[in-house]
Amino acid sequence: MALENIYVLDNDAIGNYWKIVRVIDHRKHQKAEVVIGLFKDVASKDKKPLQEFGFVFGDASDDALYPFTMEALSAEGMNHIKLSYITLKTLPMFAGAIDV
Repeated sequence: MALENIYVLDNDAIGNYWKIVRVIDHRKHQKAEVVIGLFKDVASKDKKPLQEFGFVFGDASDDALYPFTMEALSAEGMNHIKLSYITLKTLPMFAGAIDV
């Protein structure tokens, strides 16, 4: 799973391929830290990302976090990676992103 969406960094570097590089499960605290890397393109996906972005997902009732409920995670066929991509696509910086 990955996302395709053009993004220009502050240093004018341009990438269009996003993939999750790590997920840290804090199930005890009902949170997950998701780090997604921006790569120049799909051909660069196994190299070092241009930049990494971290997001903390947690209970939707906590205004400081992006919504990521344990109930949603427990749904059949769901896992941290799949739910992370679904949730990331709701954020403004991923508006228009497509699954690749």
